[in-house]
Formats: sequence, structure tokens, C-alpha cells
Amino acid sequence: MTGHEFMQLFGALNNLGNQKMPIQTAMQVARLYNQLRKQVKYFEEKRKQMAQEIRVKDGKGGFTPESNQKLQEAINDLFDESIEMRIEGKIKLPATIPSTCEKCHHNMDIVWQVEPNMVAPLIEFLE
Repeated sequence: MTGHEFMQLFGALNNLGNQKMPIQTAMQVARLYNQLRKQVKYFEEKRKQMAQEIRVKDGKGGFTPESNQKLQEAINDLFDESIEMRIEGKIKLPATIPSTCEKCHHNMDIVWQVEPNMVAPLIEFLE
């Protein structure tokens, strides 16, 4: 997996984490999120380090366009690199989720509807 693919996976997992779901599914999502968060921290630290090393001030309170371009290229190269991670655990998404009727407030299960682009990066981690 490349850094770009990893960040898509992390974004999709972050979006999924904002949805209401049964506790067991939420725990599976949280475990996977915590594993990936370590790699995100690495990318954030590396990006900050590159910015400090590459960026050149322009004397007007900003940075030179050339140094900004060079930084962007370095970040792209970082995200093009292959990442080897051992990610443990799968997420079992339920077909329905508990809900409450808005009119009469009785408990019921509703079909959990998600957009395909939300789960596409997660496919290899879903049961």
C-alpha cells in the first residue's frame, strides 16, 4: 500500500467512525483506527520536518514559491513510497442498526446505508 492509499484508508475509517453503530462494531473500528493513527503521526512528523528543512522565507512573511513547490514534491514522494504494515483485525459491518422511530419513538432496526466510496478503501478490512 502506498502512502496515498493509506491516507484514503484512514480518511474512510475516520468517516466510518463518525457513524452510529453497535458497540462491537464501534470497538472494531476504534482498534483499527488506533493501529493506523501511529502511521499518521509518522507522516505528520515527517512532513513537519521536511517543511523546516525545505521551506525558505521570502522576506514578506511567507515562503518562496520555489520552496513551496519543492516541499510539495517531497511530500508527494513520501506518499508514493510503499508502506508495509501489519494490520490486525477485521470490521464486521451490520446490515441493520438499532434506531428509534421519529414519529412514535419505538425501537426498531433500520438498514444501514453507506456510500460505496466510504467503504471502498476499507474493503480488505471488512468481513
